[in-house]
Amino acid sequence: MTADLNRRHFLQTASQTAATLAAAQTLPGVFAAESSQAETVNIALIGCGGIMTHHLKGLVSRREAVSISWLCDVDPAQIDRIAENMQDFQPKAPKRTSKFEDVLADPNVDAVIVATPHHWHA
Repeated sequence: MTADLNRRHFLQTASQTAATLAAAQTLPGVFAAESSQAETVNIALIGCGGIMTHHLKGLVSRREAVSISWLCDVDPAQIDRIAENMQDFQPKAPKRTSKFEDVLADPNVDAVIVATPHHWHA
């Protein structure tokens, strides 16, 4: 172990590992590069800044088997900006909201990608 290992680093690494394992168990084949039989997963994006733009560009360029059903951010300009990156990705425009509770209340959402600033993580 390294001397700089601290509680925060441990929790961050453990959470990322747990999230990856959970996604692998609940969404088998969804993010596989050549899974032609993958079922479309309805996802929501919470936090529409720079990091989420990077994630979205990856989903769009790989033509993942997902349908983005919600865009959520406290800043409507961020939602407008990220929506431009998905113009030809899907025929139906996602719903928009500034409240994450709207996203969580939707029973049609299968998964959520959260990319919020560090000070919002709590």
